[in-house]
Amino acid sequence: MLNIVLSLSVSSCSVLVDESNQLLMDTRASRLKGENCRQNQDYETSVVTIDKCELLQHVYYLSSDQLAGREIGSKGSYLAQQYIIEQLQLAKIKPFKGKYGHDFVHHKTFKRYQGRNIVAQIEANSHSDSYIVITAHYDHIGTQGKHVYNGADDNASGVATLLSIAKALQLKPLNTNVLLLFTDGEEAGLLGVSAFLEQQPKIISQTLLNINLDMLAGSRSTKRLHYLSYDLSKNFTRAQIKEFKAQHHTFSIRVKYGFNGHIRRATSGQRRWRLASDHGAFYRNNIPFVYYGVGEHINYHKKSDTYNNINHDFFWRASELVYHQIRLLDKYLI
Repeated sequence: MLNIVLSLSVSSCSVLVDESNQLLMDTRASRLKGENCRQNQDYETSVVTIDKCELLQHVYYLSSDQLAGREIGSKGSYLAQQYIIEQLQLAKIKPFKGKYGHDFVHHKTFKRYQGRNIVAQIEANSHSDSYIVITAHYDHIGTQGKHVYNGADDNASGVATLLSIAKALQLKPLNTNVLLLFTDGEEAGLLGVSAFLEQQPKIISQTLLNINLDMLAGSRSTKRLHYLSYDLSKNFTRAQIKEFKAQHHTFSIRVKYGFNGHIRRATSGQRRWRLASDHGAFYRNNIPFVYYGVGEHINYHKKSDTYNNINHDFFWRASELVYHQIRLLDKYLI
């Protein structure tokens, strides 16, 4: 793949950097390596909602060496938190219950984890007591020796998509309240999402659907988005679910149900994938979910999972698809 080096400016991509390691400085001092941010000419611009340049910019920062793999409790984790909060503030998205940061502590086999979920909300366009909870974990596995495990696909991509979708939903709210849950400690065992549901038990009864975003950008050779769903018939008719599936064919990427064809195949694979990421906590509470991802690939949990090794164009198209899927499902949740 040809790498085009883009000089960042106000009119193109802006990677924000400041002296306190938050990537908030004048973007002309940075460079974003990868595909051109402009939407491809063969894409139906009438349905384009996600700004490709901004989407990639989020991944570029979150997977930079500066964040050192975003391990729970680390300085890199703190920088990721600050970046997410700043993006939410720029989009004028309200914090959940008066604050963005929701701390938790977890003790596990002689180890103490102290993490922080970042939570925001977008109110429905009319009165609603129900929620769609959209989740993406921002933590990764940190460093090993001198090697940084950047986690561009896992899961800077999911966080970037959630930030971009959140911005779009803030401008055009859904019929249902949206809870934006950026979780910490997923890599250590779904710690953040589990803690949040324990701290906010009322949310369980109010949540109609969880959308979980984990690894949407893949590797350079990724060509297919996967998804897994659970108990959609609880809130949707057979015809509505059929329409949901049919929508996959209106986008220029391939979509496949299930993850069992990937590396981690197991006898109990279907159940295991239901617990493989943050959607697992909703599954345990019998809450319907849709989980989007690409499955494992050559860079999974390796130091090669970097910004330059994700599939930039596929990622943008996958993010667009997820946004429109959310809008479609919301239409039937009234």
